[in-house]
Amino acid sequence: MKTVWYVIAVGFFLVSVSTSVVFAQPEDEENIGEVESLLDKEGEKETEEVAPPSKDETLPDSIANLKNLQPFSDVAVIQRKFLPKTKRFELYGGIGAIVNNAFFMNFGPGVRFGYHVTENLGIEGVFMYLTTSNRDVTNDLLDKRGVRTDGLVAPDIYTGANVVWTPVYGKMSLFENRIVPFDMYFSAGGGMTTTNKKETSPTIEIGTGQRFALSKKMAFRWDFTWNFYSANYVPSSTTAGGTATKGSFDNLFLSLGISFFFPEASYR
Repeated sequence: MKTVWYVIAVGFFLVSVSTSVVFAQPEDEENIGEVESLLDKEGEKETEEVAPPSKDETLPDSIANLKNLQPFSDVAVIQRKFLPKTKRFELYGGIGAIVNNAFFMNFGPGVRFGYHVTENLGIEGVFMYLTTSNRDVTNDLLDKRGVRTDGLVAPDIYTGANVVWTPVYGKMSLFENRIVPFDMYFSAGGGMTTTNKKETSPTIEIGTGQRFALSKKMAFRWDFTWNFYSANYVPSSTTAGGTATKGSFDNLFLSLGISFFFPEASYR
């Protein structure tokens, strides 16, 4: 009898469990479907929020509209560029001296007048007038040793013409207060040297220098030139007179001055 009741109880339990599972399964599937639907909607929202905006939407109107502008026909820089030189005249005035003469001090004024065909290429005429005075060593030779040096050659006047090539441009800071544009040039040419013996000799000249722009029409300039020529001279001796000898000479000139440019530049 107990066995029969045990079998009935077990069968009732199994029927109850299977019935609950059968009736609960559609409800669970419906809930799962709702959850999946909500997750899909959240994913769509996140995708919509993360999508990058177009370029035109991220740029201000003033910048986005730049694509509609025409190409620039003229560009001006706020900071001054190098000193304009194309189709302008340059008038230079300064003081120069010979730095390689062991017996005499030679210095005096110099003038250069040129025309710049382009920014890089120009021509100029040169005139230098020099005074000559003895160095201390020259006076000592005469006073202490009786050696005369008045027969040696020194230049009095140089006139010539050069081709000027300006390949280097740059800017430098002056005491952290302003920017100074500058250029560096090289020159070559020739002319005539008149010596203290009143002799005139053909001369070859090469040189280099820099211009530091003070404005669009004025610049500080230094020049370093090297002149070669032949002239007659009398070798040093203890007696007056002597036989003149032909010799080759070279002079290194260093000059400092100011350049003025005209007409007024209408471009930068």
